[in-house]
Amino acid sequence: MSILPNEFTSRERNYKEIRILTVRNSPGNVQSPPQDMAKRSSQQLEKTFEEQLHRSLFQVLADLSNTHDAEGFSSSFFTSTEVSIFARRLAIAVLLEQGKSYEGIRSLLRVSTATISSVAEQMKTPGFVLALRKLKVESWAEKWSEKLLRIFGKKIKEE
Repeated sequence: MSILPNEFTSRERNYKEIRILTVRNSPGNVQSPPQDMAKRSSQQLEKTFEEQLHRSLFQVLADLSNTHDAEGFSSSFFTSTEVSIFARRLAIAVLLEQGKSYEGIRSLLRVSTATISSVAEQMKTPGFVLALRKLKVESWAEKWSEKLLRIFGKKIKEE
């Protein structure tokens, strides 16, 4: 299934000019973004087409069935910096949920308190809630798996 209209040729898809958005730190102070920061064209797509692109991306993400596939996808579509940003944001949420201090998180993950505050504000959103729930379930299953192996491993060895 092609998600791009037929009128787009391979060459147009691959070589279309992308304008770099500037990052404004403060009024009158304009800087170019870092080289590995995601760039977005200033030209807007038609809304339903952009929604179709998003649905296609989300379907691909939903179809990733294991960590090997997820790592392969991530390394192909995201820079190492972008993956690190996502991983740190998730780690911040986990540490905040565990009651860790901003200073402890800042020191451990080398992130700003502004980033920690941003994650703290977003922790009630569906994406963070889902991610944290999945991590809790995985952690719980891992702990019980180890306990059951110790219990049943001893009984199997005794018999």
